[in-house]
Amino acid sequence: MRHLAVLLCVASAAAVERWFDVCPESDAVIHAWARTTVRFDAPCKTVKNEVLARIAGKNGWVDPHNAGTYELTSSVGDVVAADHVTGDGKYTDKLQFMFENADGGDDCEVSGCSVSQVARGVREDCAPALVTRPRRSRP
Repeated sequence: MRHLAVLLCVASAAAVERWFDVCPESDAVIHAWARTTVRFDAPCKTVKNEVLARIAGKNGWVDPHNAGTYELTSSVGDVVAADHVTGDGKYTDKLQFMFENADGGDDCEVSGCSVSQVARGVREDCAPALVTRPRRSRP
């Protein structure tokens, strides 16, 4: 039983480390951030292309929270990074998404993180809406 506990602690530490790997950094000491992992019933290529299309505002897509704007800063392999500026121009967030095939199948698991670049507390609209309609969500 003791070996199982040690194994779980090591596995948990690795999961926490990976959890923060996806989050961009902020120069603000106190800042808001949000992180989520979502599983889609679609291949990662399809999900990634949808995220890229929303960042670019294709097909008339607009940020439903506050009409903020997005700018792609990087798309390399399975990682997409972008900047988000709120519709009122007050806040800037750095976003990063990692796309991974789930359980060796066609489902795609997306880990995403939004980190504020200005000192502030949590506000209602700090989590951008680029990734929506999850089949199931994991804490």
